[in-house]
Amino acid sequence: MGTDRSPDDALLKALAAGNSVHRAAELGGVSERTAWRRLKDPTFRLELLQIRAGVADAVGMALVQGCLPAASTLVELAENASGAKGEGSRIMASKAVLELTLKWREGQELSDRLGAIEERLARLESGAWGSASGLKS
Repeated sequence: MGTDRSPDDALLKALAAGNSVHRAAELGGVSERTAWRRLKDPTFRLELLQIRAGVADAVGMALVQGCLPAASTLVELAENASGAKGEGSRIMASKAVLELTLKWREGQELSDRLGAIEERLARLESGAWGSASGLKS
């Protein structure tokens, strides 16, 4: 492309961090109108989605890594009921890690399935499957 990507990169980073379009434009050093215009660009939106997916993956992996200690904590507390006094916060935190991890995994599975559907749809739209798919236009 040959153009300076730093304003786009800064805008992408600010948007991916969850800032409003107004605040992201300020942080990215562009006008709010430019930010909205960039958000209408499919390539820019795809980059933003990819960055957000990367962040979500990193969060999910951190949760996955916390599952074994969380599960161990629950088992330990369940086996030693007398030690459960004062451990309410540990129990709640462990349960939260496990619940969030399961939700993250469900989201990943849905994302994978949706990606496969989108890929098939794109092939259908491009005619890549043609008559081999058995579908008629």
